[in-house]
Amino acid sequence: MTVKKNLQKRLATGDGDSREIRNRRVPSISGSLLAIIVLFFLSSIQIYGEGPRDGEPDLWLISGTWEGSLSVGSASLRVVYTIGVNEEGKPMATMDSPDQGVRGIPVASVLFQGDRLILDVTAVGGSYEGRLDATACSIGGFWKQGGGSFPLTVYLKEGSRIEKSERTSEEAGSTVRGDRAAVQEPAPDAQGNEAVVQAKDSALPARPQTPKPPFPYLSEELSLAGGAGTKLAGTLLLPGGKGPFPAALLVTGSGAQDRDETIYGHKPFLIIADYLARRGIATLRLDDRGVGGSQGDFAASTSLDFAADAQAALEYLKNHPGIDPGRLGIIGHSEGGLIAPMVASKMPELAFAVLLAGPGVSGEELLYQQQAAIAEAYGIGPEAIRGARQVNQALYEVAKRPDRPENLRKELISTYLSFLPSSADEALKAKASQEAALVAEQLLSPWFRTFLVLDPRPYLRTLSLPLLAMNGTKDLQVPSGENLDAIRRALDDAGNTRFSVVELPGLNHLFQDARTGLPDEYPRIEESFSEKALKQMGDWLVEVLGL
Repeated sequence: MTVKKNLQKRLATGDGDSREIRNRRVPSISGSLLAIIVLFFLSSIQIYGEGPRDGEPDLWLISGTWEGSLSVGSASLRVVYTIGVNEEGKPMATMDSPDQGVRGIPVASVLFQGDRLILDVTAVGGSYEGRLDATACSIGGFWKQGGGSFPLTVYLKEGSRIEKSERTSEEAGSTVRGDRAAVQEPAPDAQGNEAVVQAKDSALPARPQTPKPPFPYLSEELSLAGGAGTKLAGTLLLPGGKGPFPAALLVTGSGAQDRDETIYGHKPFLIIADYLARRGIATLRLDDRGVGGSQGDFAASTSLDFAADAQAALEYLKNHPGIDPGRLGIIGHSEGGLIAPMVASKMPELAFAVLLAGPGVSGEELLYQQQAAIAEAYGIGPEAIRGARQVNQALYEVAKRPDRPENLRKELISTYLSFLPSSADEALKAKASQEAALVAEQLLSPWFRTFLVLDPRPYLRTLSLPLLAMNGTKDLQVPSGENLDAIRRALDDAGNTRFSVVELPGLNHLFQDARTGLPDEYPRIEESFSEKALKQMGDWLVEVLGL
């Protein structure tokens, strides 16, 4: 879902019909055959197996603020629904897209029957349909927009649900039904009514690994000049005792990430920094460009820009009095695991590199791997996956050409529409045309065009420093087998004899112990970052650094 920018996940479906396109048999867009377009995936299984149950709905069950994320590769877009009851006792709601800076989108209608909820967000041409799990305080369903349907589970924020009492309270200028009015702010709905509550604290499962004071180390808030002089804000943790200390720069994955790499209440980089500080290793973690305290334009940035930021941050650390410049290295997760070898290839003086779920193949190859792995996990058949890859390949070939976006946009749209069956009616053609424009916008973004062609292998083949590459067997976003093998081969080609490749059983892309590895499982897992993964990394670093 997007508002200022369109949804960064696109789907087209086909009925199994195909026709010749550039001498290849490719799936057409219509009907029931799933084709995975651009980046991502979707199961064609219907979420609803029955109609709504009889009985008067209890609106209290859905009142409050519900938050979830749409997965976008290794990144995500947060979605927030605030649902309340107006003075006439009718449900009302607003929608926020915090990562895009858009709040208070009016929800035109709210339907709740039995455990089924439908939110019609006509302002952005979308709707959300889900089923309430009252025990888990969650709603699982699909966001539908532009002909696509995308898995989305939202969770109730703590303190946001109103009490069952129909009494009205007035506090801080907001109308709240119920006995508790502690965390409310006005937010208008489509009719100008005030929303009931806007919560502050998440009701996601507990996050027991998040560090809590007192801390046996020093924390220093700082700002530094990144690539092109962009001001970056971050936190340096220095172990207790006498320095200077060995240190690591932590580099986040794709998407707009804060310094803790926060997702669904998990703070994996804070946990890693805390763990390493207790083992005598300093860390610097930074907000991405345009995020938190950092300046810059995230939307206009590419992996090359983030690599420049990382290199500038390492130069800063080399001159910090508390850091030993001879024992300085880089730790990157996901896209950060691509950026780490890029930076290390330019800084041979670095003492180590750690790649956490880092890719070993080009961005384009990784997207095909990711699409297939996630689709298979959803039970999608090989024929549909192969068809989707053919569609994507045709689109990617256009997007990769070094031409101006305005010159490629029409060709991308026509390529997309070429997969329509000859039997398509005018309604389908109109919908596909709208979808094609959204797909073209995503494919032509600076980040995506750069990511498609970036390949870590040429950088890895230049490295002789100690390097640890770790991944979990249930990572569906950077599948462990193919990518760890590619990293191993590239380092062998370099003649590097100081690397270690570790595949950890049962861990997903976030290094959580997982059941399926699917992204929609991330928020439901209490664990933020596996203790065994922390120990594996920590033991390796202690040995390499001679601690």
